[in-house]
Amino acid sequence: SVQMKCLVASVLVCLVAFLCPVSSSEGDAAPLFQDCHAHCLRSGCTKTPGHSGTCNVACPGLNHFRPSWSLRFMRWDCTDDCSYNCMWAIEPPKAKAAAGPVYKYFGKWPFVR
Repeated sequence: SVQMKCLVASVLVCLVAFLCPVSSSEGDAAPLFQDCHAHCLRSGCTKTPGHSGTCNVACPGLNHFRPSWSLRFMRWDCTDDCSYNCMWAIEPPKAKAAAGPVYKYFGKWPFVR
């Protein structure tokens, strides 16, 4: 029947959509970012080679930094703030050293909030 064919076609389209590999952006896939992000989630501090790091990441359970009202309003948590702070710990020194292009992070270009 026509309904059965439509149902089968819909299921096949959904399966193909969910089974296709998804790649991350260059920035968030980079080992430097992954290391910084993992360290941040454990400590509430960013740390990259050649960068002393900061502990102003909104991870109240890990440090004494309280999220600003804007972060709370936008529902950013420790993971989001670690991503943002690690991105900015990596990109300016990389640009200063002319060590390659600016990377996208999570499909977006670096932004200033």
